[in-house]
Amino acid sequence: MIRAISLCMALLVAALAHGQQNPPASGPQGRLSGTLSGVAGKRNVVIVLTEVNTGASQRITPSDDGRFDAAIAPGTYRVELQADNFRQPGRENLVVPAGGTTQLRVAIEGSANKRT
Repeated sequence: MIRAISLCMALLVAALAHGQQNPPASGPQGRLSGTLSGVAGKRNVVIVLTEVNTGASQRITPSDDGRFDAAIAPGTYRVELQADNFRQPGRENLVVPAGGTTQLRVAIEGSANKRT
């Protein structure tokens, strides 16, 4: 009887283990942190990062004082600043290494009258 229960438990564990799928291993992330100046009085300000090789983009919203810190995939990025209908280039070829932190300091220049 004990042997039958042990066999059933072993089969149950094996069936459960076989049904589990491990998520794909993702490599180490990089970090992007820094400050965005000129945000005072501007609403809906975001930093748009576009990976130059894949075209994938993501948006980072800085705090009210312009600070930001985000985990992102390693790569080479184009940086743009956006606020409502305002868009401004920030920087080209910003490299974020795997496992490292890249510092970025950018400023919104002039008035927010450049339209997208």
